[in-house]
Amino acid sequence: MAALSMTISYNAFAGSWIKEGGTKKYLQDDGTYATGWTWIDNDLDGYAACYYFDENGILFHDFQDKIDGKWLNENGEWVIDGITQRKKISEPYSIPFGTEPYNPAQPLRNCIDAWDLRLNYSLSPEQLPRYRWNEGGKYYSSQHMFAPSTSTIIQMLTGEEPLQAAPDPVDKIMYEWFVDWLNSFDFMNMSEEERYNEIVKVLHTITIDPNAKPAETGEYWDPLEPAKLEDFYYYHALINKHSDVMGVMMTTELLCRVMGLIWEDDVLDYDTWIRAGSKWHYIYYGNDDSQKAVASSEAGVYTRRAAGKSFESRYYLFKKFIERHGGSYDLEDEYFANIAW
Repeated sequence: MAALSMTISYNAFAGSWIKEGGTKKYLQDDGTYATGWTWIDNDLDGYAACYYFDENGILFHDFQDKIDGKWLNENGEWVIDGITQRKKISEPYSIPFGTEPYNPAQPLRNCIDAWDLRLNYSLSPEQLPRYRWNEGGKYYSSQHMFAPSTSTIIQMLTGEEPLQAAPDPVDKIMYEWFVDWLNSFDFMNMSEEERYNEIVKVLHTITIDPNAKPAETGEYWDPLEPAKLEDFYYYHALINKHSDVMGVMMTTELLCRVMGLIWEDDVLDYDTWIRAGSKWHYIYYGNDDSQKAVASSEAGVYTRRAAGKSFESRYYLFKKFIERHGGSYDLEDEYFANIAW
């Protein structure tokens, strides 16, 4: 890594990805496109990944490539043994908390901009790179979407003007749960790692129950309001303490949102990656002996997309790799050693 760093003269801190047809380019602050090996800190967390652009500024990515004897993953990032190589180039970009007195009934009021919780937001994607950047797809989100079933809960916790006149019964129950939870620790003075650990504590209280379906909540379920279906997942997981795998996965998303953490889901394998600082933690929704949701101890800057792929997806990527490299299956061992696993 040190040797390659010496050959790269430009560290991109803030720029923009440009899509042209089926290609991607990176427009730098000076108005030129990146060429050659370039370190780019996409979400301004202070750590950059390394990409390779040809003389026309086109990113080598698509599927796995090997440039100058170095492997690139499907996002165009330089990897060694499947791990994205990153280096620190600056301090993390962050938005300060608000300064209003802490309100136990609206515990997230001072976090509304710092953690990108505003539904009617006024800050631009460039002002909120840490929460508007799609790490896997390498693009800024054009819209910041909340699931309809969580919008009211978030607004009650932040004090933002509600979208509806009155919350429904499930919203009230979930709001009260989050108020009690958030008031039980000093979350605004915690590190991201400490906030992640609080989420893990909650997950360990939930029993994985394949038979815990949303419709079982009976009195709360209105089949004429399918958009409210997700509410029952959270109710199962956080109130009843048991849910199916999808319910726990969706509950993890909500916990991450409320705690200001970035996450990525893999709906194929039912797992989640949660970022805390510069590390990514892997959440596996399997069962241990007590049938609890389990958070693995595995952490680091692992290539999330490669790690989360199902066997079928890995095989598809392998076939595309073979096609790109002349149809020789002699590369199989090298491919799987460096990329797929």
